[in-house]
Amino acid sequence: LLTSKKGKAGTPRINFSFQGGSSQPSRHRSFLNAAEYVQLEQRAGQGAANQDFLNQDPNNPVFATLQDAQNFYTSYVNNRLTRYAAGSTNWQTNAVNTDWEKLAYQKAPQYQYDLNLSGGTDKTTYYIGGQYLDQKGILFSNQFKRYSGRINLDSKMYKNFTVGMNLSFAKTVNNRVGNDDLFSTPLQIVALTPISPEIDPRSGLLSGTLPNGVSSTSALGSTLASTYPVYYNPLIGLGNAYFNTNVYRVLGNVYGDLKIAKGFSFRTEFGVDQLNQNEDSYDNSLTFRNTGTPNGSGYNGYTQVFNYNTNNFFTYKNTFNLQHTVDFTGGMSYQFVQSNYNQATGTQFPSDAYKQISSAATTTGYSGSTNYSFVGYFLRGNYAFKNKYLVSASVRDDGSSRFGKGNKYGVFPSASIGWVITEEDFLKDVQAISNLKVRLSYGLTGNAEIPNYASLGLFSGTASYNGVAG
Repeated sequence: LLTSKKGKAGTPRINFSFQGGSSQPSRHRSFLNAAEYVQLEQRAGQGAANQDFLNQDPNNPVFATLQDAQNFYTSYVNNRLTRYAAGSTNWQTNAVNTDWEKLAYQKAPQYQYDLNLSGGTDKTTYYIGGQYLDQKGILFSNQFKRYSGRINLDSKMYKNFTVGMNLSFAKTVNNRVGNDDLFSTPLQIVALTPISPEIDPRSGLLSGTLPNGVSSTSALGSTLASTYPVYYNPLIGLGNAYFNTNVYRVLGNVYGDLKIAKGFSFRTEFGVDQLNQNEDSYDNSLTFRNTGTPNGSGYNGYTQVFNYNTNNFFTYKNTFNLQHTVDFTGGMSYQFVQSNYNQATGTQFPSDAYKQISSAATTTGYSGSTNYSFVGYFLRGNYAFKNKYLVSASVRDDGSSRFGKGNKYGVFPSASIGWVITEEDFLKDVQAISNLKVRLSYGLTGNAEIPNYASLGLFSGTASYNGVAG
């Protein structure tokens, strides 16, 4: 339910505000530089040589002398360092010293604009507002934009009857680098060695990108992709891949409040939450080193969620003889949620100019739909004597479509007693204690967080034979 930012009676007021700022890491982690990395590899090679020579089978030695073992591992380490350095021996002079961790970050400016109009009369008040937010993330290729608006309206139709509406709508755009997930985040770039250059001098492209004219499916392409660099380079996704998420969401509710008698009222509420989300990603052919998919890969997903709920309840509240306060609430609630989704993936695109899934040589896709509902009936009562001694009790009868026949409903009672000690005369003048209350309660609660249709035996229509469903 949307209930914030109400209008006030009086002359219409227009407010505008702007916020701006920028974010960047305040401290970077320290990793080995080129000289330290080369020294570490060389010492590891010498250690391996000593260990292998001393632990080899004397009846069948691999190395005749310790020098032979050291020469072997020196050659092995040198070849390895040359491979990590894009085929160059400039690691011997520390000519390349790449700080990969800093390359994963970017300056992240943020701008937010707010404009709203509010006002009204003694009977009707309104609030209309809009906001634009543009925020870059501190990791490269990450950006978030939001366009949002809000309309709140309250009107006293009669002396004892009030109606209102709260509406919120937003469009969000979340752009991030492609192939960004739990196992391939941009910060895994720190696994690259400092002797590996950002730009491969052999191709003029980012390290890990295959040289021009070399196919990822060729023998040379497969060799290069599997040997250099030693770890995938997240920077390849910069300009060669994207993952964009667009979300359109509308939330709204209307209510009516009727004062039936002194302290006795009825309120009805109806709310809707509509969400439409579209995800679109593409990794072009230059990202083969990262994705393992030659000639590009794409994904498109669409999700729609429709959620509506209603609450209807009576309330009675009164105080008798200035000492006895009672508060009773009784009513019902209902919620229904429907979700629909479609997803499609494609690989082997004819060209990076064609990014739609329909252009891919190999495509897969699936779709689905699911829904669930809740209904509940509730009754709650509170009693207070002199605002010191408190008694409360409630009971709910809740039902869920997720459970099977005969088990859909459950009754959940609760009760409590309380004592506000600071209302007693012996503590009223103790300034060191502003509020002290003792409360004892007992209750039962339910759990409906199980999959939809878990109580049913479902048929699956995914089987086929020779391309024919069956």
